[in-house]
Amino acid sequence: MTSNLLDVQAIRSHFDFLGRGRLVTNNAASTQPRRELLPLYRSLGPRYENVHRGQSTASREMTALFEDAYDTIAAFIGTPGGRAPARPISHPNSRKVT
Repeated sequence: MTSNLLDVQAIRSHFDFLGRGRLVTNNAASTQPRRELLPLYRSLGPRYENVHRGQSTASREMTALFEDAYDTIAAFIGTPGGRAPARPISHPNSRKVT
């Protein structure tokens, strides 16, 4: 029989807040980022703008980056990318890509 247990310590090693003695129980609006994502967040911060809501250059750039992420996810899971309906569909308030 094969064990499907997760290596919890390996997963925890990717999150900085755990090393600071913090226990985060409120993930309703957001979750703590993995350490590997912090440089990306820092690079996006100065030019961040709403996605799909603005007409500014910054908003259009963020929207393009967001849309490009669908192709990245599609390549990772081995499905066609591009615009709907061929691309992976993510649903609000879920962690499931269908």
